[in-house]
Amino acid sequence: MRLFVAVVPPEEIKERLYRVIKELPEEGLKKVPKENLHITLQFIGEGEVEEEGRRLEKIDFGGPAVCRVEGLGVFPNRNFVRVIWAGAQGLERFAEKLGERNFKGHITLARVKKKHDFSAILEKYKKEVFGEFEVKKIYLMESILKREGPIYRRVREFYV
Repeated sequence: MRLFVAVVPPEEIKERLYRVIKELPEEGLKKVPKENLHITLQFIGEGEVEEEGRRLEKIDFGGPAVCRVEGLGVFPNRNFVRVIWAGAQGLERFAEKLGERNFKGHITLARVKKKHDFSAILEKYKKEVFGEFEVKKIYLMESILKREGPIYRRVREFYV
């Protein structure tokens, strides 16, 4: 199975982000459906649910954390945009416990296939606070790749 570890924001934050997604151009982007919005803490790749579950059960994450979803950004840079994202701060400790070194907390909103000028929307939302929420659980997720886009399924949950 193709697996990753993630945090899922509450519906009200997903709804605010989805309003921004709807403002993005239709052509040349692969927009993330509202139900797929998440913060990846660790991409595992091919793995076994039981084995990864045992690994995650052994980690002491140190208790809940507050995640703040704020601002928009892009990867890799403004001159060559491949991903548009909303920032997610406060989860660095969880990623570190998972062994991630260069964690950049974000929620992918769209993947860019064709060059566009995103400066206006980036400026409009650069300081926008989409919300804060307490993270009490993380999820082991399965990514099922389909032609129309991936399907993400929660296969295990872990209290932090």
